[in-house]
Amino acid sequence: PKDLRVNFDGRIGGITFHKSSVRDVTIQGRMARGRVNLTRLAARLPGGSNLTLSGRLTARAGTPQFNGRIDAAASDLRALFDWAGVDHGAIAPDRLRKASFRSGLGFGPGRIELRNMDLRFDSSRLQGGVVIALRDRIGIGANLVINRLNLDAYRAGSKPGAKPVKGAGAKLKRSAK
Repeated sequence: PKDLRVNFDGRIGGITFHKSSVRDVTIQGRMARGRVNLTRLAARLPGGSNLTLSGRLTARAGTPQFNGRIDAAASDLRALFDWAGVDHGAIAPDRLRKASFRSGLGFGPGRIELRNMDLRFDSSRLQGGVVIALRDRIGIGANLVINRLNLDAYRAGSKPGAKPVKGAGAKLKRSAK
């Protein structure tokens, strides 16, 4: 309703979920003129992790649309995966320890967007954007740049601190015929 105005500020000290605590759950914002301005939705998750979401929720022709930001970080990503039920057994034990993620976030009728994305994990940094078109045949568009990625080091059988195999990263030479 356009004539309804509501400010909200809620906090929950802890919630038990999947046998672990989600702490310091906070939601703050206001609703006015048919829009919800989400100032902050935040929580501290297992694995020394935190998640924060902010943005504006509107409705265009009765269909919800969201534009905002998401920020997340984990000091022990593997503990977060364990809590969430994500199997990481095929990944070397010294990998996927620490991670951070920041991005613009949007969704609306038939689309999800990550804009100005910055994902950091181990010694890698992935930047760019992704658009997913939600339709009968899902469409994905991506513009991503990664600074470095040593895939050999992520194999579960690899030794901690594994170096790339000899020849990895070698330049290809083109010969004229």
